[in-house]
This record gives sequence, structure tokens and C-alpha cells, in this order.
Amino acid sequence: MTYNLYTIDLPTLLVHKFIHADDICCATQAEAFAELECTLSLTADLTQYCQQWRLKPSVSKTVASVFHLCNTSANHQLNILMIGQRLAFDPEPVYLGVTVDRTLSFKAHLQKTFSKLKNQNNLLSNLAGTTWGAQASTLRTSALALC
Repeated sequence: MTYNLYTIDLPTLLVHKFIHADDICCATQAEAFAELECTLSLTADLTQYCQQWRLKPSVSKTVASVFHLCNTSANHQLNILMIGQRLAFDPEPVYLGVTVDRTLSFKAHLQKTFSKLKNQNNLLSNLAGTTWGAQASTLRTSALALC
């Protein structure tokens, strides 16, 4: 119930807001990096909202990222201020457990998922090769559950 009270009162900003639990993602699009920086830095309304509800946004956990296909600007870092502090730049942020990369190809997320599955499948294959392990049907079910 408290969550609904907080989110219904969010101020109208020039950015799109994506909200899940206690995570708020502000997104916008523009032709130039300077325009993005200006739009995203103008979140004074959001700061006032947080102060009104006695919420303390964590500047150390908040990151700025940019998604584009221009390879010449691949290393460009946004200069966005929040509560007078510059936000850290993260080229591959994680939002709701999904790692997002600059080109939105999700390659980094798929690589992380593959490595996790590979480790777990190795454990299952080691168990399958022993005489004291689980039955084959149990291992098959576990392997399918991982995927």
C-alpha cells in the first residue's frame, strides 16, 4: 500500500519513468549528448519529491548510461548531476536482473547467463558420473529446470 502512495504522486517530468518496487529508471531520447545531459539533470522535481516523502536516493548506486549505435561515440560518458553530485557512468547497467549494453543486443546478459548455466550443468554432469548421485530422471529434470 505504501508503494502505491509513493508512485501515484510522482511528479510529471520530461523523461519517461519505469518503476518497479524501489527502482525508478528515467529515460529520454535526443539527437545530441548535451541535450540528454540537460534533460536528465533537470530532475529537481524528483529531488523535491524525494525530500517531501523523506526518501533518500542513493547517488552512489545510481548510474547513467547511454544506448546508441554510433561507434565513434562508444566511450562517451554522460555528465549528469543528482543532488549536486555527478552520477557514475556504467556502460552495461543491470536493471531488474537484465544486463543492458550500448547497442541493446543483450550480448553481455546472455554471456553471464551462459556462464551460470555452464557451471551448474558441470555440477550435474559430475553427479551423473558417480554411483552415489541422483537417479537419471532427477538429473534430467534438474537440467531442464536450469534452462
